[in-house]
Amino acid sequence: MLSASKITYNGSENDSNSDSVFCDHVSDKGIFVVVDDRRVSGQAQQDSTYICDNIETWWKTIISNPYGKTLASVANSCVGLIRQINDQLATEHEALDINAGSSLSLLLIWDNEYAVINVGNSRIYRKIRRSLVPLTRDDGEDAEGQVDRLIGRRAGIDIRSDSGRVGRKDMFLLCSEGVHKVLSQKEIDGIFSGLASFVLTDDYLLSLIAKTIEGKAGVKDDYSAILCSVGR
Repeated sequence: MLSASKITYNGSENDSNSDSVFCDHVSDKGIFVVVDDRRVSGQAQQDSTYICDNIETWWKTIISNPYGKTLASVANSCVGLIRQINDQLATEHEALDINAGSSLSLLLIWDNEYAVINVGNSRIYRKIRRSLVPLTRDDGEDAEGQVDRLIGRRAGIDIRSDSGRVGRKDMFLLCSEGVHKVLSQKEIDGIFSGLASFVLTDDYLLSLIAKTIEGKAGVKDDYSAILCSVGR
């Protein structure tokens, strides 16, 4: 059985939140998504909302008839969808001379297996017993602070994916740059390890993350996170 909570905040220096989150789960099947726009110049729309809306529509079709589907088939279908979204946005951005892109971290849980799909610098951690393990790796920035591998930046980007087995009492944390650039992996791990986290609610643990971020000289950037727990 899965449970999940989410938070998103636009930060003190932004008029609107450029992050979008989506999560849904039915019994032991679920999807969890964090999208973080990197708006650089000329962007008229919020791509993160568009990306999440398309993923939600796709998911509703998948979960309405899950019979006969496997994690591999669902993950492959999701990667194909993200490629379509990327190429469409890249074409639109080029036509409008928009320099923009979005990071995405996506977790699929299907029965006793999980898959992670990642583009850019949003991040996914897995809490296994006492260890916090990063399941994604960031893309480096160039001299101008730009990340090339973003949804909508260019056509044909590389979409990374991985999979594994889900363990009882596993926890997964998806977060945007506004979380993991403020809190180190050690600090995030301390929030979980320093408490009897398996008897606390997902909402409470996320609230501790938010309070820790906000205690660090103000919250300037958007931040978003989803916490998914297995078998709690």
